[in-house]
Amino acid sequence: MRTIPLCCLALLFLLPACGCRKQGHPPAALNIELGYDPTPPDADERARQASTAMPSFPRQDVFTLRATDHKTTIISTAIPEDDTAAYKILQSISTRVVPVTDLATYFEAVAAAAESSSRPTIILLYTDGLDDGDRVTATARIEAAAHRLAANPRVRAVILVGLVRDIRPHWKGLPEMLDCIDQGQEKRLCVQPQSGMDPEALTRLIDKVRAETPKSAPVR
Repeated sequence: MRTIPLCCLALLFLLPACGCRKQGHPPAALNIELGYDPTPPDADERARQASTAMPSFPRQDVFTLRATDHKTTIISTAIPEDDTAAYKILQSISTRVVPVTDLATYFEAVAAAAESSSRPTIILLYTDGLDDGDRVTATARIEAAAHRLAANPRVRAVILVGLVRDIRPHWKGLPEMLDCIDQGQEKRLCVQPQSGMDPEALTRLIDKVRAETPKSAPVR
């Protein structure tokens, strides 16, 4: 597992301009799975942070914005034109879904989406990491979904933004539930805690992942 900016940030400044960009080729087209949890008390600040990242995705990306409610409701599949439009979409989520955080259903949904897409996938989740489900059941489901993500070579990064420490007795933290994603040689799990949310560092990380993604990968 990596944290931003403590671990990932050091890599971001080492990112070279890749050969394909030097030749004027477009960046790799990705499948962007963006999840948003509207339930934390500081949801407004989280929405402002997330709204800066959403318009930066190239239009050739496949983009899906999901809420972390019990249905993992798809909110939008269109990349917002600007920060203001993105913020309005995120603000509307709290009025469109039941205010329950179901991270198990979310990770099952994005694991399935990544498996069904031939594009390289980035999973970007804005959440405090506190699931409202049954501890044993939720942990088992999240860990099972994590193994699916770890086994999928098209999953290029799983990025958690805004986590707080889970102090509930006997609960694993979300990064611990997902740590199998990092058990190979390639480190794909990154964490940006609530105390260190940095949209610019996040954008650099996504650019780095995009630059390292083979351009010849089949897409649909």
